[in-house]
Amino acid sequence: LACAWLLAELLDVDQDVSDPAYMRPQALYSWSEHTLPVTSLAVGAGDASCLVVSVSLDRTIKVHSTADGRLLRSVALPAALMCVALDAGESTIYAGGADGSVYEVSLVGGGGGVAAGRGLPAGGLALASGVVRMEGHARSVTSLAVSPDGDAMVSGSDDGTAIVWDLRSRQA
Repeated sequence: LACAWLLAELLDVDQDVSDPAYMRPQALYSWSEHTLPVTSLAVGAGDASCLVVSVSLDRTIKVHSTADGRLLRSVALPAALMCVALDAGESTIYAGGADGSVYEVSLVGGGGGVAAGRGLPAGGLALASGVVRMEGHARSVTSLAVSPDGDAMVSGSDDGTAIVWDLRSRQA
């Protein structure tokens, strides 16, 4: 289960929680499409219409809109997913797998995993679904961070390593 609240309601300092009439803020949206636990969330930088991306042990990525709460896309991958990051333009998702891989999924174009105009250089392996897999860790990828310019990403793993990726070449 993943939920979204209005931050202004959660941080309202004028609310007196000891008042018997106090009502706990309700989630704006609750999403329950995953069949196993959600392991990570990423939220876009947009205002009221940003993306919320969730990943799960069920091997799926779910992309929702905060504008209306609807599911925009669901992507199945070959491994349980441990973490997720979204680029600043909200056009590419990176998901860290329990198999030590980082998966790249483009949100632009015809649904393939290769971002528009980037092709597939030697550093990435194309999966049947068009998702690109970057290999480099021996154990689960547990953290991801994409640089603000989208040129680099850092991944951390249970194997004790951190890798700095060049996202243009998909090479470490």
